[in-house]
Amino acid sequence: MRYNTLEEGPEMFYKLLELISVHIGKSVEDITPDLRFDRYLSDVDFAEMVIDIESELGIEIAEDALMQIQTVKDLWLYVKQAEE
Repeated sequence: MRYNTLEEGPEMFYKLLELISVHIGKSVEDITPDLRFDRYLSDVDFAEMVIDIESELGIEIAEDALMQIQTVKDLWLYVKQAEE
């Protein structure tokens, strides 16, 4: 099962996948929940991706949370929580 089949917040989820896709160089269809950012992005590249996500989705990701966000699933769960 692909992660982008989630029914909760599909528009925001797809936008998040698109942003991740641009930064890691994989198609949206190839992004899975367990994809680890450290395998594709340096710390600087990860920070740039987070800045783009914050800007595009209108959220703020706390600095202390960044250390805990290692996978696509971690990021999605944080974004969902930030929206509530």
